[in-house]
Amino acid sequence: MAISNPPSYNFCPGHCISKVFRLADSMSEEVFRFTEKAIDNLKRIIADNNVDTTKYGVRLGLIGGGCNGLTFHMDFEEERPDDNVSHFDGFRVIVDPMSIVYFDGLEVDYNDALIGGGFVFNSNKITSKCGCGSSVSIS
Repeated sequence: MAISNPPSYNFCPGHCISKVFRLADSMSEEVFRFTEKAIDNLKRIIADNNVDTTKYGVRLGLIGGGCNGLTFHMDFEEERPDDNVSHFDGFRVIVDPMSIVYFDGLEVDYNDALIGGGFVFNSNKITSKCGCGSSVSIS
């Protein structure tokens, strides 16, 4: 269940050095990364919106839609029984089993530009993007 009035995000292409994130505390293989800028902005959004991190985590996923067929999704939600969950730097990251297979090598960054700013998803599995970068095709 999503919290009421969750913040909305703008996803655009970008790149920078990142911090490693391992999904599930028991996994030894790197799944995806957060940059320091992304971590700082997630913490800011959590604090600004008084998100109860004991109840809600940051859900990352892929949903159908957009010019290229898939759009990255980010929201605050409760865990579901089949989710992959990890505790990370003061918040939980939740990924559904259908999305996780596409996240190997994914980098979550944050672009603070006035136009096109917001969370940015970079991956070598992205084969094409629409003009604004919000929807992708993934191999």
